[in-house]
Amino acid sequence: MTLTGKQKVTFSIDTEIIEILKELQVTYSFKSMSAVIDEAVKSYKKQKKLEKWKKGYEIAQNDNAILSQELELADSGDLGYYDK
Repeated sequence: MTLTGKQKVTFSIDTEIIEILKELQVTYSFKSMSAVIDEAVKSYKKQKKLEKWKKGYEIAQNDNAILSQELELADSGDLGYYDK
C-alpha cells in the first residue's frame, strides 16, 4: 500500500470518538476513518479561519479609524490592494 502524501501516525483517542468516526465512515461512505479525520480537520481549519475573519470584521466595524479608511478607499476607487 502506497501512502502518497500521507504519513502514518499513532495517537490515543477516546473510544466514544472512535465510535463516532466509524458511524461517520459508514453513514457518509468514507473509504476509511482516516478519510473522515482528514475531512474533519480541513473543515475545522476552515471554520476557525472564518471565525477569525468574522472577529476581525466585528472589531473593524467598531473602530472609527478603520471605518474612515474604508470610506476613503471606497471613494478613491483604488482597490488594487485587494487584487493581490
